[in-house]
Amino acid sequence: SGTGAPFLDYLISDRHCVPTQYEHLYREKIARLPDSCFKINDGQEAIPADTPSRTSQGLPEKGFVFCSFCFTPKITPEIFGSWMRLLRAVDGSVLWLRHDNELVSANLRKQAELRGVAGERLVFASRVSLPEHLARHRLADLFLDTFPFGGQTTIGHALRAGLPVLTLSGQTFASRVGLSVTRAMGLSEMVVESLTDYEAAALALAHDPAGLSDRRRKLAIALAASPYVDSRRFVRHVESAYRTMIDRHRSGLPAAIGAQLANPGRLVIDVDGDGSLRMNLGELETLTTYGIPVKVLLLNNLGDGMVRQWQDLFYANRYSGADKSLHKKDFVKAAEADGFEFAQRVRRKAELRAALEAFVKFRSEEHTSELQSPYV
Repeated sequence: SGTGAPFLDYLISDRHCVPTQYEHLYREKIARLPDSCFKINDGQEAIPADTPSRTSQGLPEKGFVFCSFCFTPKITPEIFGSWMRLLRAVDGSVLWLRHDNELVSANLRKQAELRGVAGERLVFASRVSLPEHLARHRLADLFLDTFPFGGQTTIGHALRAGLPVLTLSGQTFASRVGLSVTRAMGLSEMVVESLTDYEAAALALAHDPAGLSDRRRKLAIALAASPYVDSRRFVRHVESAYRTMIDRHRSGLPAAIGAQLANPGRLVIDVDGDGSLRMNLGELETLTTYGIPVKVLLLNNLGDGMVRQWQDLFYANRYSGADKSLHKKDFVKAAEADGFEFAQRVRRKAELRAALEAFVKFRSEEHTSELQSPYV
């Protein structure tokens, strides 16, 4: 998951898009925001007071309107089949989709007919200005999210317009944005975890006008107070994450190199964590290339243990970083590959004193040692 790019250190997320049990799947370290990480919504988009008529949009005057304005390549056979079962189960209902091009619309209508649904029950919305688009959401009854690549901007538009969104969450970032956004809005009841529950929830709402109206009222209240539409709050949280990233970058080995260059006659020891050193691993070569006499004492916590401690102590679980690949990283071999003459791993407490004495006394210009120190 993630980009897989070695030059990207962080992925900005939240506790819903990338929960802790999935973070080992990402190459990047996870910077979690306390609310939803997706898209700044300041609630300032002007939505016209006038709502267009159903007939002007090609919709029937009566009947339940299921809606999904997600990008059509996100519509899989499985999710489309679910939508068709809903249309068959709700008399007079239609499915309102975005119009990308004539070929796509024709193919979707053909697939509907193959599943026992008349093609004209699929209505396609042409492109209009954003304010007009937001206003026409009022004509729909329920927004159906796609899966496994869920809606993102489209979900934000639907919620901004007051249209309830039903989303199916999975295990990937792309399948959990709807979960993140709806929970940030306080609408957890609109999140399901299986296709069976997805269909059952949509069907129940289609047959329960009072329940659906209650969802709309709850959404309207949430829009007035939700952090999802509080841009100043979002900016504060993002800036806090950036400051933490910079602080981590400025600490550790780069800072130790600067300290040694500023104080050439002093002994400088970089006491570092595995996650921090992993980010700055290239600086080991800087030491040997330029003969900078910095010693490195590495506390190998097997996956950003120190960062987890900072999270628990200072950040109230608002931020964390972890990289499970550190379980396999051999920092001693990395140091030896960069030309370090002294590189030693200490696994037992009984060996610690002697190893530290040898480490401090060693007079070569490059020094490193790794202590196996599990996170507690």
